[in-house]
Amino acid sequence: MSEYADRDTIAMSDVYVKHVSAMTEEGLHAKSDIAAELAHRDIRIADLKRQLGEAQKELMSRDCYGEWCGKSPSKNDDGLCGACEWKRNAAITAEEEK
Repeated sequence: MSEYADRDTIAMSDVYVKHVSAMTEEGLHAKSDIAAELAHRDIRIADLKRQLGEAQKELMSRDCYGEWCGKSPSKNDDGLCGACEWKRNAAITAEEEK
């Protein structure tokens, strides 16, 4: 399987044009220049995913049911605050993925 697929540049129009313009203005014409930029973004994305995972683990480790919901003025129809609802949904998703 190829690392790069054919993309619908029409559907990505604004974002695609922004990147083409930026690459042209910055003189990113060589594959190595573009690859370096992609590698930089991949590293940043991986770091953000790691940080998100750590934040999710921290949230999941808290016993917030009742603790936060009892203090939260805004609750959903189930009586859960946003954090508890996220935690419940994350647990359901994890079970479904098993």
